[in-house]
Amino acid sequence: MRLKDNPLAASVAVKIEKYEPGRMALATQAAVMQSIKNTTHFAKIIELGSHYLYNFVVTEKLGPKTLFFVDNLAHYLYIHF
Repeated sequence: MRLKDNPLAASVAVKIEKYEPGRMALATQAAVMQSIKNTTHFAKIIELGSHYLYNFVVTEKLGPKTLFFVDNLAHYLYIHF
């Protein structure tokens, strides 16, 4: 069965990072997301782990309204006068 034909299937976000000593961005993000897993308004972790030389995190996909907010907020955070 193809995924798109499954009414129970959901869109997800997948983040992948090649394992390199000292590179901990994805592991840090996963730890933070685990610490807020019982709160609302944050994407939930579906799966996390490693496969060969890559670490991965699979989360709920953010909706378009959330992405619009994040994009606009980021614009204002990086403007310095």
